[in-house]
Amino acid sequence: MFIAGTPSLLAGFDPSDGVCAPLSDRVAEPPSGPVTWSDAGSGAAAVFAAALLTYLWQMDRRDRLIRALCVGTAEALPELTVARIQVYAAEATHRLRARFTNHPCFWPDLVRAARSHDPDLRYIARLTVIPLALAEGRAAR
Repeated sequence: MFIAGTPSLLAGFDPSDGVCAPLSDRVAEPPSGPVTWSDAGSGAAAVFAAALLTYLWQMDRRDRLIRALCVGTAEALPELTVARIQVYAAEATHRLRARFTNHPCFWPDLVRAARSHDPDLRYIARLTVIPLALAEGRAAR
């Protein structure tokens, strides 16, 4: 529960083609038939990718600043629908990544804080994600 309370998304998509690359124009329209999660390869990864895309879609519509903090960039998301999210999730499963892995201390410090009973350490470990997310956004520009 402690790690889930970190004020940023800890998973995302490989940004090598841009943050919204899983939402590429390669799939302009959803297929005519229903998309099943078995079509997406790994069922659990597709469900997670769909949940992540749905959350980002909702944040984009509701509060772009929170979306920018979660994603690490102010890049706008393309128009989405529930059907498109399923298709994009199927495409994006191979691009799922843990965020902030390039920072050598973030994950070990966060896990150490999760095991600790020191409230100050726990508070600081969670807030460390904010400058990392901002730096990630600057690097994406």
